[in-house]
Amino acid sequence: MHPTNPPGVKVTMPLFLLAAHTAPALTYRLQDASFDAIMTELNAAQKAYMDAFMKKIDEIRKKDPKAPLPALMMNDGPAKDFAGRFLAYAKANPSADDALRAAVMAMQTSRGQKGLESTYKDACKQLGGYAASPKISGVVNTLGQSFSPETEKILSDIVKKNKDPKVGAKALKAQMDSRQSAIEMGERLSKSEQSRKVMDERNGAGWSDAQIAQIPKLQGELTALQKVLDTKFFGVLPSLAIGTAAPEITIANVAGGKSSLAALKGKVVVLDIWATWCGPCKAMIPHERKMVEELKGQPFELVSISGDEKLETLTNFLKTESMPWTHWWNGNQGGFMDDWSIKYFPTIYVIDKKGVIRFKDVRDEELSKAVKSLLAE
Repeated sequence: MHPTNPPGVKVTMPLFLLAAHTAPALTYRLQDASFDAIMTELNAAQKAYMDAFMKKIDEIRKKDPKAPLPALMMNDGPAKDFAGRFLAYAKANPSADDALRAAVMAMQTSRGQKGLESTYKDACKQLGGYAASPKISGVVNTLGQSFSPETEKILSDIVKKNKDPKVGAKALKAQMDSRQSAIEMGERLSKSEQSRKVMDERNGAGWSDAQIAQIPKLQGELTALQKVLDTKFFGVLPSLAIGTAAPEITIANVAGGKSSLAALKGKVVVLDIWATWCGPCKAMIPHERKMVEELKGQPFELVSISGDEKLETLTNFLKTESMPWTHWWNGNQGGFMDDWSIKYFPTIYVIDKKGVIRFKDVRDEELSKAVKSLLAE
């Protein structure tokens, strides 16, 4: 699964060339490059990295279709080389509309990178300056994807300082999500010696043991945060649990108009939240085509909701890839992505004819089986 970041930050796999983490690179002048220009370089570097990786995969498969395939180590990709440039841009242009995004990119591309610890801390400090701003709402979920003292401080400050209760509630929920992710990581490490070995080689001896040891503490914190969410922010955020009514969605469609989830009531609806850069998302397309064809004429609607930064990226993709079903577009931040706390691509919701969420994150044959079971009701 891919965290829901812009094309430069596909954190768990396709992440996103200059030695930007060296001190001289942090001396930035506005005329050196715009944020969009840096992003364009980043995307090109990431594409080259991915193309080289896929070429390697193809070569292995040609020699031996059953051979084990290497994992894509996104930390070794080119994204880290852009961290300093994003940070320098954010510092040099604090009033620019894209300064916050630049700070987010600096944080994401430096996170967990040896030698870039100070860049990560500086990026988080820069982000902390937005704690009371309405602008921070769109990046709260991103902050929750990284459990660190720096992001924890930002989220705590948002809860304390931001006057919008919805933003405060989302920050608190992000604190909970970050702990839950850390607990799950610790549990996985406790069950796999090989995983512990790999993570210790990357992060230093004893790192895995430390992650495992903190599980009880994190579980206690999670319980305490849940109590605050249930009291101070009761009813502020919609429930997305299985068995609850799906919150309404009003969103742009590819035709340039507006669409709503309410208009689909009476149908079984699959919401496929994705982006054109997401490999696992694109891997689902052949089965989705088959499912749509098989269920033609039945009260069923497949809706793909794009998290691509630009609508044009989606429409251009649809010109070359057959995806004959409904398409909505949100962009990579705010709106539906924010309201539904989308943290990774693909995210799948299956909603019954009454508008109730019945399944989540089912794919391929499991998805078809879920849909057919609801159509039979």
